Amino acid sequence: MKIAIFHNLKSGGGLNLLNSLANSFMKKGIEVNIFTHQKNKLKKTSNSFSFPIEEPTNTINHLIRAIFTLNKSEKNISKIIIQKKFDYIFVFPCNITQTPHILRFLPKDKTFYFFQEPKREFYKKTSFDYYTPKRFLSRLIRYPEKIIDQINCKACTHIISNSKFSQTNLKNIYKKDSFVIYPGMKSIKPYKISIKNNHKFLSFGLLTMLKGHHISAQMVPNVDICGQESNENIQKYIPKNVSIKTNIKEKDVKNIYKKYSFFLANQINEPFGLTTLEATSNNCYVLGKNEGGTPEIIKNGFNGTLLPINNIPKAQEIIKKINKKKTITFKKTCIIDWNYTVDQILKYIKNV
Repeated sequence: MKIAIFHNLKSGGGLNLLNSLANSFMKKGIEVNIFTHQKNKLKKTSNSFSFPIEEPTNTINHLIRAIFTLNKSEKNISKIIIQKKFDYIFVFPCNITQTPHILRFLPKDKTFYFFQEPKREFYKKTSFDYYTPKRFLSRLIRYPEKIIDQINCKACTHIISNSKFSQTNLKNIYKKDSFVIYPGMKSIKPYKISIKNNHKFLSFGLLTMLKGHHISAQMVPNVDICGQESNENIQKYIPKNVSIKTNIKEKDVKNIYKKYSFFLANQINEPFGLTTLEATSNNCYVLGKNEGGTPEIIKNGFNGTLLPINNIPKAQEIIKKINKKKTITFKKTCIIDWNYTVDQILKYIKNV
């Protein structure tokens, strides 16, 4: 089998997900060919083709790139993909338009769009400075990107969502149906886990408002925040006594979780939290915000506790009670298994 994967993802959770899937496909003897506007190359893929797009210098250039430059480039990329006669084509999101233009040019019967989330900035507050005049003007000028995202998404025939929460968003915003496959997650027969409580709390993820680190810092004064820096200055919203670590290497991620008894999953309407899945897989007790895709990973009272939304005092009360215990006992309900995810994808695409 020979598959093509198109994406325009920058470094982060989405690209890590894609990398894990591509590696698992390759292990099954499937040829994987990557087509992207990014210069970063995924590991262990058969072939990688890069089609870089010049970075814009201002908002108007950004809009021109989104409407015209990407459209033209992806139309040409689609011709190359069609010419190579792949068995299946997987399309992942674009960091600019969210749903890529290329979906309109590819054969609908062979193409599958992996939907993660809508272009959130046009539907929800997504940054600390969201309501500033500068941000408002930027969204107003770039409003055509919202229309492009919708047009491109509605051109899809086959869509795979990463959670039931994302599936609902897709239906409500784009009026499209999808099939849910959880990335990397395999449910297992629950079994008991006991860990010694070291009273250490972790909040892990990109340093943005959406990851909810500022909420974690309100709930627990001694939380450690780890993640990659972004263009948002979250330090302004975090108490000075809270530790923020930014120099985290990918190979060290698993060992980070092992240093903590608790993981705070306060992401704001996170479609599917890979960090939450990693935490529970590494035997952290997860204290998660009861919204987004988090309740699809955390079963309240089994592998974690779901905290009330917008009620910090109540959440603090719950955490304080749990943190008094010398030993934290819970049940493991899922593990990370990318081969299982790939098997689900192959079963689905062969039967549609």
